[in-house]
Amino acid sequence: KMAQASTNRSVFLYDHLKVVGLWHITNKSREERYEAAKSRERDKLTEDAKGAKKMDLCIRYGFSKEYCNIITQLSSGSLNSSIGEVFLLHATDPTNLHNILFEGLDPEVAKNGNFGRGVYFAENAAKIDQYARVDKRFDSEGLLSELHDRIYSCSNRKHPHNVRYALVSKVILGNHVTTKDGKTQLMKTGDYQKDAVKGRILFRDKTKTELSDLEDSSTPSSLIGLPGKKVNTFREFVVFNRDQIFVEYLVAYHRERSLCDCGLKV
Repeated sequence: KMAQASTNRSVFLYDHLKVVGLWHITNKSREERYEAAKSRERDKLTEDAKGAKKMDLCIRYGFSKEYCNIITQLSSGSLNSSIGEVFLLHATDPTNLHNILFEGLDPEVAKNGNFGRGVYFAENAAKIDQYARVDKRFDSEGLLSELHDRIYSCSNRKHPHNVRYALVSKVILGNHVTTKDGKTQLMKTGDYQKDAVKGRILFRDKTKTELSDLEDSSTPSSLIGLPGKKVNTFREFVVFNRDQIFVEYLVAYHRERSLCDCGLKV
């Protein structure tokens, strides 16, 4: 439902992402580390901050009401808003999935991107679809054999062919910093989406693995890259600590075209 509600319909070769498979991921060791990270994030908050930051997630992080409604339904209302716990999307090459499902998403093996060396997420499926690679057919002996055995053979499911995958993860955003150029922080303003005066240097050093402190001397837990110099359309959410991420669902989907160029159904 997250993918369907967020799909960008302005692409040329396809205008719709159709969900064709869904798996709920159980990983006790990763879940324990995630719960410990939640506890640490709560400990960072002062009593005043705990009350102030229990604001609507839509306002605090600039999510649309539609997206907030979807993640609330998905979590049955169990997300902790005081630490900025949300559901976000991530996509990758299918050859990485088996390791991710068992070991989790790890910033240490990530490439250095526009907004540092971390794990990148998005709220819009059209954004992560840019990074999803196709899984053409069932593989019993090659690079995808372990993955296919786990998600298809063991559950007696048929491989849907030409499928792509999205990961739906719980992510702790906590106290965040925003940027457009990937080099400097944006000063916070009343209007989340408006341009703001450039502030402090974004990263502690050239490795771009640790964020610099905010104006109030607190250390941000995540970064939000806004459309501007580095990205043109969708926001990107970046986390630099693997324990702030818990992969909860694996979604398989097809790219489809449902409308012709005139806007009518094919």
